[in-house]
Amino acid sequence: TLTYTLTVRRTNGCESTQQVNVTVNPSPSITTQPVAPTTPYCMGVAATPLTVTATANGVAGTLSYEWYENTTNSYIGATLKGNSQNYIPATNAVGVKYYYVKVKNSGCGEVNSNVIEVITNATPATPVVAQVAAAGCGTLSTAKVSNYATYPTGTTFTITTATDAAVAGASVLGDGTISGITSAGTYKVKAKQGTCDSSPVTFTIDAALPMPSTPTVAQVAAAGCGTLSTAKVSNYATYPTGTTFTITTATDAAVAGASVLGDGTISGITSAGTYKVKAKQGTC
Repeated sequence: TLTYTLTVRRTNGCESTQQVNVTVNPSPSITTQPVAPTTPYCMGVAATPLTVTATANGVAGTLSYEWYENTTNSYIGATLKGNSQNYIPATNAVGVKYYYVKVKNSGCGEVNSNVIEVITNATPATPVVAQVAAAGCGTLSTAKVSNYATYPTGTTFTITTATDAAVAGASVLGDGTISGITSAGTYKVKAKQGTCDSSPVTFTIDAALPMPSTPTVAQVAAAGCGTLSTAKVSNYATYPTGTTFTITTATDAAVAGASVLGDGTISGITSAGTYKVKAKQGTC
């Protein structure tokens, strides 16, 4: 409170004095400033609320709050965005925004907080995965990130199982091919740019087609007078129904009439020599 004294004095020496008391109440003050996020947000990810704590400094009245957003680090030209003690910044657009809060006391005065910066970075597009080769004999199917070329330099990819476990050795090659997966199953892949991850996409690696075991051939009768020796696929009984056998010469020429009988005996060879036999299941 300040006291002001007014004295009126006449030339004849008479005077009159009056005092006026002027009380100046303090504006509210901010005890805890809003805090800028330490890292940028990713587009679409919910931001942590900005908050402020203020005191009325003993002046009667109700505190109110006005949150402002700006495209520059300034109080000028800002747009009112919220009217509570806390405010959640929008992350629906890439860019840099600035925020501050004005605290008002209905009894007396107002104060602005510091201006803080909030950055929102782009979230990468979701990978598109396509199969580029079906499963083969002894080989898994292969897949590729077909939109790989659309990602900027520096984008990385993470491959996990369907339950989000890391897949050791798995990676996305420079042409988008998914490499290093050694077991059939369902997997996920997501793209990462800076601190921002895309949504994961699920893809499937098909199991390799079964490869038949190598035939085991044993001689069952030695050559006799006017007869060739005979041989047999001794592990014939281990092959599933539908398995076929091909017999060729040592130089892979077909042997007309040669076959493997129902007990494994190799039949139809009419000349002495070196031969080959292989088993086939389906296309393998």
